[in-house]
Amino acid sequence: MSTRIAFLFMIATWSLLPESAVADTDEWLVPQKQAQCLVDNLQLYRSSTSDPVVIFVGACPIVDPGEAIKSLQTNTALPSVREAQENLAIDEVIVYTLKELSCLSIDVIDTSGPIVSLPKVPCD
Repeated sequence: MSTRIAFLFMIATWSLLPESAVADTDEWLVPQKQAQCLVDNLQLYRSSTSDPVVIFVGACPIVDPGEAIKSLQTNTALPSVREAQENLAIDEVIVYTLKELSCLSIDVIDTSGPIVSLPKVPCD
């Protein structure tokens, strides 16, 4: 699959997410293992040539969206919203601008629990 087709598919997937998963909260909710990967590879995401940076949480630390989709297709399936503990919708695709990534501080992200909250707008 070409990167362009993968990108278009990613946009289509994003548009199919329930509105509640996209807009209802001020936080992204991700599993602890993937949150730790994001924290460990934050500089890699900050050096992305794309703006905004679309992060497929399950494909961390792959920065390129097309490669991330390919990785997920090989290993499991395309991202979807699934229910986690306490009926929380887990975000499998998160989006930050490069400016927001520069504001995202690893010092304030608590990765100790099974579900980790990441601010959607860290520059506020």
